[in-house]
Amino acid sequence: MFRSIKYKLISLFLIAVLTPLLVMRLIAYPSAQKAIQETTIKNLQLIGSRKVSQVNAWLERLKKRCGAHRSQLVCGKRCRFHKYRC
Repeated sequence: MFRSIKYKLISLFLIAVLTPLLVMRLIAYPSAQKAIQETTIKNLQLIGSRKVSQVNAWLERLKKRCGAHRSQLVCGKRCRFHKYRC
């Protein structure tokens, strides 16, 4: 079968272009993926710890607010100053 030089050049060009891409995919991608995962995990842990402290601070404020009005409350009723149950 006769092959023209056009198809040989196209094949050579594709091999020359795709080989470095494949090598970069095999070498650089796993290390970049690991770095991105580590950064993401670290950021999510930081956000989680901040949310825990925010929730704890909110609960403490709620306890103080309801404790200040405890004398005016009947157990189980809504605090007249706040929408939360005390």
